[in-house]
Amino acid sequence: MTAAFQASIRYPLIWIINTANPGESEPIVNKVHRKIKKMVRFTDWLRAHYETSYHYYLAEHLHEYGIENGGIADFLGLRVTGAKTLHISLYRKSWSEVYVDVIIRAYVDIFTGDECTPQRRHSYTDYRVRGYYDLYEKRCQLFQCFMPYRPEDDMDKLRLDDYLVPVISKNDLEDTAHWFLEEHYPDAFLNPGRINIKAMIREMGLHVYKTGLSVDEKINGVLYLCGKRTTLYTDNGTPFSADIPDKTILIERNLCRDNPKKANHTALHECTHYGLHSLFFLFQAAYIEELHQYFDPLDEEKLPLDEDGHKEIALMEWQAKRLTPRIQMPEEWVDEKMQELLLKYAWMNEYAMYEIIIKDLAEHFHVSKEMAKYRLKELGYSDTRGVLNYINEAYIPAYKVPVEISPYQTFDISFDELLCLRKTNPNLRDVLSTGEFLYCEGHLCLNREEYIRTGKDNRPHLTEFARSHMIECCILFTRHRFLRYDYQTGTLQDSEPIINYAEIGAHFEFIGNIIDPLERAQKRNAINRYIPNFFSDLLVFHMARLRILEEDLEEFSGVSVSTITRYRTQNDYNRTEPKLLALSVGLSLEPDFSRDFLKKGGYSFDKDTVVIDMIDIMLDTMYKEPVEVWRNYFVAHGYNGLI
Repeated sequence: MTAAFQASIRYPLIWIINTANPGESEPIVNKVHRKIKKMVRFTDWLRAHYETSYHYYLAEHLHEYGIENGGIADFLGLRVTGAKTLHISLYRKSWSEVYVDVIIRAYVDIFTGDECTPQRRHSYTDYRVRGYYDLYEKRCQLFQCFMPYRPEDDMDKLRLDDYLVPVISKNDLEDTAHWFLEEHYPDAFLNPGRINIKAMIREMGLHVYKTGLSVDEKINGVLYLCGKRTTLYTDNGTPFSADIPDKTILIERNLCRDNPKKANHTALHECTHYGLHSLFFLFQAAYIEELHQYFDPLDEEKLPLDEDGHKEIALMEWQAKRLTPRIQMPEEWVDEKMQELLLKYAWMNEYAMYEIIIKDLAEHFHVSKEMAKYRLKELGYSDTRGVLNYINEAYIPAYKVPVEISPYQTFDISFDELLCLRKTNPNLRDVLSTGEFLYCEGHLCLNREEYIRTGKDNRPHLTEFARSHMIECCILFTRHRFLRYDYQTGTLQDSEPIINYAEIGAHFEFIGNIIDPLERAQKRNAINRYIPNFFSDLLVFHMARLRILEEDLEEFSGVSVSTITRYRTQNDYNRTEPKLLALSVGLSLEPDFSRDFLKKGGYSFDKDTVVIDMIDIMLDTMYKEPVEVWRNYFVAHGYNGLI
């Protein structure tokens, strides 16, 4: 076993001849490998355990098959002088078995001519050694077939990467979903429509149970391919230990009660992991089990997961998330139903029509509206990104998505994302500090009459014109998210990915026109010449400028008339920061004026950094919102007493 080969493999164990007793071989630690990793490539594992055997096998059997150089005149014989593994091709045989094709290059000396004075020449030929490995039974037959290598002889099976994860492109998703149903639940095609998830689970040989998976209910479902002992939770959140049998799906019990459609989706998500990723599960569990034999004690949860490992976990989640909607709503079934619904609602405008169609599809296929919306977009019926959206846990009115924007661009941004982006992007900070944009309905929209109106709830809303012309009035964001999915050996779970908002990369652009900075400065300066220096005079000034009476300001801010009167008449009257902020919000002061107002009132910004950032962005973009909205945002972030 050469040092070069040791350096080339990533697996921590190698089999090597025992020099003290040449008749034996023993596993030793690969000293070139500095750390044991949480995951390993199946191809590396094969090389570490079997590459020498493959080369011996080729040397022993090559004379049976000859050299692929056609008929050789005066052929006397050949001798194998070396072998090199070119690559390993992997294919899915069953849920627990993997086909293995090892492509080996044989270097040989060919002898021709007279036996007394033979002629020798060097040559090489590539061969395919085909076999399989059963990861559940832990048995193999790796030398089933030996043949000259021809690329056209590759298998017509589901191709796997080095970690035994299927190789599926975006263009293969629809066909893969169809294959999945044919493979695991062919009865679905007998009665097209709603998939019977329970029947599918039975057909796949899985078991499903409802239980408490976490205290915060962020984990929706977990697949245990190999049994293990784990911690679960009772109805009241009390933890307890339980032995989970092989091939078991656990679903969060509260999800089953509160959102059956999402529970169905979660169960199918785990079935998809089983149907596509069981080989990955089984091998990684066997790898950890083998490590325990040679490294004791070994805490597998402390083993490092490198970038390749993170990519594989993300790839499996991508496959399960993209395929689950296609399995529940196959393309041909959706097409058939859409012909009926488009005819039924043809009289409606596009926004209203697709909102109703999405709801009808969700009911017909027993899926969530989000999934129905996603499938329509994927199948090219309409760009539904602007329909049935929820931001900051509130419904966002539908809007038209311009055809020219990419799938990675959006007008939607949550408050937490905006908070992070404003903090890390000085250009956005400068744009928002002008007060030109309002954070309205989950968008940053120009504060103009044609785009913003005040509703009956006293809140700003986008006009119908704005919702039809988003590109000219709203800031467009390009998202680049870095997601991490949790991984425990032998399990994958359906949960929200770990998102570090500090890592969210995004840039923004604005197509429309804003007021010229010089013009804006001139208007502000014209007012600033008359702004008083004392707070009591300043409050009187702004109320007169905006034509707001004390009774109106009490309604808008929640500060009593008596307190407002004292603030107006007594400059030294004790002022509290919550009331100062409430008055600024009640007056709807633009950013420059609000900061001047708070500063002269004695408001201190020397607080928690998050609070300062929140107040800054709300002063810049939410000064038209009622004080109740401000209070709700503060409470949601754990700051109850700011207003």
